Amino acid sequence: MKPPNECAACGICCDLYGFTLTADAGDLERWRVEGRGDLLAMVGEDGLLWLEPETGEHLDHCPHLGRVKNGGSLHALCAIHRTKPHICRSYPTELHRYNCVGGRTFKP
Repeated sequence: MKPPNECAACGICCDLYGFTLTADAGDLERWRVEGRGDLLAMVGEDGLLWLEPETGEHLDHCPHLGRVKNGGSLHALCAIHRTKPHICRSYPTELHRYNCVGGRTFKP
């Protein structure tokens, strides 16, 4: 069993919310400094994530979410984990009572 505050990598939060996110000013600045034009090209004028860079259409999923086999189950894998948006890094928040949709409780 995973200890408190450790993500179980189920990916449910990414599946449910991954296409409803916005980038904040810190994300945009970090991506500029890191030279992540690929990520910046997927941000709308209002900060909406994730847009198809070639068409500007809003994607219906997070394009950075993948799944890997780990033992007998699939675990979610974030391809941009080291620089993922603040909103992803801070989930679950007080608004969620620190409970993630995967059933884990995180202590602030």
